[in-house]
Amino acid sequence: MKQAVRVPNGFGDEGDPIPREPIKEDPWSFGHEAQEPQVMVPPGVAPDEPVDIHDDEVDDLVIRSMDEDWHGTDGSGYYVRGISPLPGTAFLMTNTRWGVWGPYHLTEVDALTPENLAYGLKSGTMRWASPLNEPVFIDVLRHPHGLEGVPMEWSATPAASPGYLVYSTTSYGRVYIGAMEVLYTLPGGELGVRSQAWVEEGKVLQVR
Repeated sequence: MKQAVRVPNGFGDEGDPIPREPIKEDPWSFGHEAQEPQVMVPPGVAPDEPVDIHDDEVDDLVIRSMDEDWHGTDGSGYYVRGISPLPGTAFLMTNTRWGVWGPYHLTEVDALTPENLAYGLKSGTMRWASPLNEPVFIDVLRHPHGLEGVPMEWSATPAASPGYLVYSTTSYGRVYIGAMEVLYTLPGGELGVRSQAWVEEGKVLQVR
C-alpha cells in the first residue's frame, strides 16, 4: 500500500531534511504504550541497601536479603528479600491476627490517632520493634532454590499485604511516625520503599 507525504513547495533543495515516514498505528494496541521489560534480580544473597527515607542524610532502614535453608533438605530453601530498621528507627507491629506478631498495615481509609496508638501499646496488641531490642526483619519477597515443583521466580510473602507500614524515626532532633509504601516487582524481584506520609509524634497519621 502506498502512502503520500505532504511537503512544502520547493522541498528537496539542498539542506532540506529527509522526510519521515508517517507513524503507523497498531490497530491492536488499544492505545497502550509498550512497557519496558522488568529488571530481573538474580536469586542469592545481595549486599545491603541502606535507605534514607526522609532525605536528612541519616539512613533509617536497610533492604537486605538472606538464605532460609529448610532443615533436612540438604541446603534447599528460599532466598528472601525484605527490610529492617536501623538504630533510631522502629516498625509498628500488631498481634491482632491469630495472636501472631506481624507488621501493622495502615490503609488509605484508616487513621492512626495518638489515642489508638497509646491504647494498642498499653493493651499489648501493638509494639514498636526496634533493632536495639531485638532482630527485626520483614520479609517481602522470596525465591526458591533447590526445591522441586515450585516456580523458580520471585513471589510475594504474606507480609507484603496491601497497605502501608508504620514506622517511627528521629529527624533533626524530632520524633516522627510515618506510613511507608513497600514497592516491588514480580517476578522481577526489585524491592524499594517510599514514605507516603509522616507527622510529629502525638499527631494523627493518615495517608491521603
